[in-house]
Parts: sequence; structure tokens; C-alpha cells
Amino acid sequence: MSQRLTLPFKAMRITAGYKHPQYLKEWGWPHYGVDCYDPNTHDVLALGDGEVIAAGQDGPTLTGNLSRLGMVTVIVYRDVLCSDGKVRDLTARTYHHASVAVKAGDKVRRGQVIAQYGNTGANTSGPHLHIELDTDTKYPTLAPGVSVTASNRIINTKAEYARAGGLSDSTINPAKVWFIGDGQSIAGAAGSWCAQSDLVVPELPAEMPELDYKARYDELCAEIMVLAAKCKNR
Repeated sequence: MSQRLTLPFKAMRITAGYKHPQYLKEWGWPHYGVDCYDPNTHDVLALGDGEVIAAGQDGPTLTGNLSRLGMVTVIVYRDVLCSDGKVRDLTARTYHHASVAVKAGDKVRRGQVIAQYGNTGANTSGPHLHIELDTDTKYPTLAPGVSVTASNRIINTKAEYARAGGLSDSTINPAKVWFIGDGQSIAGAAGSWCAQSDLVVPELPAEMPELDYKARYDELCAEIMVLAAKCKNR
């Protein structure tokens, strides 16, 4: 059965959109995800029901040149019904956390707190969450635009890079995937590195209650037995 993903925050404000040209001009490489934050809380929420592939410290340090992407999580979400109507398995990579509340092998549910966003990592200009969605779930810890070095602990390790035979961009615009869930909102953009398309996200449709087929089958069998007994007594 497919699932829909929701926002990583209750009140999300976007500071840099997916592959925004101004980001490329400023940093020198494309932005493969979305930078965002919640002005009311540092809680980062699971997008849906998934499995944690990796979580923790990406480099030898949490700040400075060796800190890599800081504290990170990598979670795979299966059978995701995207807003374009297609069902995909997706990897969600999140960077720059102050702390993480999950570990590899954990199962997460939509809305569960998985981390606190922060300012860890080498290339960060302030506290925020970087989140990117990838259609590659075979090599979920490989990320385009991130260097491969001996100090990598989670993202783009030399061993995983060798197994995959290189890096490729299979990311997808999160605005084409996630929905605004109950009690959630996109509180707008902070700065000019965000397109209008980053802010146009559909609301999560009301979910129909799941039918208990076994219970209904038992009810029908009971009704048939009653009818059969009535026919026999005529």
C-alpha cells in the first residue's frame, strides 16, 4: 500500500530551494535539496513510515573543514505516492543536525521526531536543515555534489563510491513529492534563493479508513449461515 510524505516541520520556512540558480552562483555547485527551518522548534520530523539506513556524525569533527556534513540521517521511504501521481521508493538525506534521535535499523513513523536541526558541518552559514530526496535507494548514502574522501564516515564513503562505480544525480524536487500534513504549513521564504514553485505544495488528502476485510468476511459468512438455516426450516 502506498504512502504520502509530509513536511519535515510543523511551520516550514525555506531559505534555499531545489537547484536554485542563485545558490549555484554563490557556492559554485548545484543545490540538490531544500534548506529550511522552523522558527518555533528545532524538531525535525520523519516524512513518512521508513527505515533508518544511517545516522550520526559524518566527519571526524562537528565543525571546521573535517566536519563534512555534520550530523546526518539517511532514511528510505518505500512506496511513496508523489504529488505527480507516481509511486516511488525514495531516500531522504538530512544534514547539519545539532543531534539525532535515531540510529541505523530503526523504523520511523510519519511525524516522529528524528533529530534537532543545527549548524554542524563545513558548508553552513547558520542553523538550518538541508533535506534532499533521491530516487536511488540502492546506494542511499551516495549524494551528488559531495566530495569523496578518506574522512567520510556516512555520506560518500570511498567503499560505497567504489561499489556504485561513481556518482550520479538522481535527486527529485521535494515540492513534487511531499504534502502539507495536518497542523503543518509552509510559512514562506526567507531570502531570495527560493522559487514560487518551492512554496506550492498540495495539502495531504483525507485518508479513507482502511477496510477490515477479514471482519467483513466473517460477517458475510455469519449472514449466509443464518439465511441457510431459515431456508432449511421452511
